[in-house]
Amino acid sequence: MSACEVTIGADRIGVLTFAQPVRNAGCRFYFQTQFQEVMFKPYVQPFEDRVWIALLGYVVATALLKWLFHYVLRERADPITALFAVIAALLNQASGDPRRCAVRVLYFSLCALFLILRIGYGARLTATSTLRQAAPPYRRMEDILASDWGVNVISNSFALESMQMSPPNSTAWKLWQTKIDNNPYSTVETTEDGLWNVLDKKKLAFFGFEDACRDVLHRRFSPDQSCRISELDGVFFKAPLSFALPRDSEFLLTINYWILRMFETGIIDRLSRKWLPKPPVCDETKYEAETFADVLPMVILFASGFCLAIIVLIGEICVYSFKNRNMKVVSKNRKVRKTQKNYLYPML
Repeated sequence: MSACEVTIGADRIGVLTFAQPVRNAGCRFYFQTQFQEVMFKPYVQPFEDRVWIALLGYVVATALLKWLFHYVLRERADPITALFAVIAALLNQASGDPRRCAVRVLYFSLCALFLILRIGYGARLTATSTLRQAAPPYRRMEDILASDWGVNVISNSFALESMQMSPPNSTAWKLWQTKIDNNPYSTVETTEDGLWNVLDKKKLAFFGFEDACRDVLHRRFSPDQSCRISELDGVFFKAPLSFALPRDSEFLLTINYWILRMFETGIIDRLSRKWLPKPPVCDETKYEAETFADVLPMVILFASGFCLAIIVLIGEICVYSFKNRNMKVVSKNRKVRKTQKNYLYPML
């Protein structure tokens, strides 16, 4: 007698006899762990939209109030200069040593409020950056079908046969038609090859048998490499696993009896928890150095400000040149009129 734990398939039922199923297992999608975040989203998350709008309105209102103070005190000022002065005071946490006591009080109250907000913003931004987790690039098989990702599967495997035998126009059948059937690079020979391909390519998912993938990750990959591979929630194409026996085996009733006894006494459950491979345990609190992608928003913000400053500089040069030209024309006209007046005055 030869017994082994295999899936009960339609092609095997005709030539083998299967004992009582031990458990159900299926296939999963495996992909490379990666952070999927909008570029400026982490810097906006600490505050709600209403807080940002209120803070912007508070800055504008303070700038207008500062300009009003200068206007009442008969000092030269304009709203744009007042706005820049308020923003500079917020960033530098300094009042700029204004001469008027009323403006000083206004600056101090503004800086005190902004100091509290900045402490809260920094604390929440630190917590968000520290506790952030990798978001899956997709959540369902339909998302994989609609994306530009590639799919790998083992040739002549249970996963591939299940997709081929799926009902026409189903998601699994369409996935096989569009991403596997016409692509010679979509099939691999072993589970290990498929998982290595996932590590090498970001936009690639491997569809494999759950137990085999977890066993390979545990035995063939280092802990750091295993933690770089995530599995999609949800098991597809669940199938019962059982012991395969020769056709019309005389040991079938005996094996079924003892399998049921093992279920009743909890032995099957204890063996499953002890020997079946489990997902890799990763340290989510492990520190990771900041990458260039983390500071890219600040670089873009600086580049945008630099380009805006160049545009404003060109505009100021044009305005200055226009004013200077007008002043020269006016000065020339004055000289002409003065010359004409001096020429006509002696004649009178």
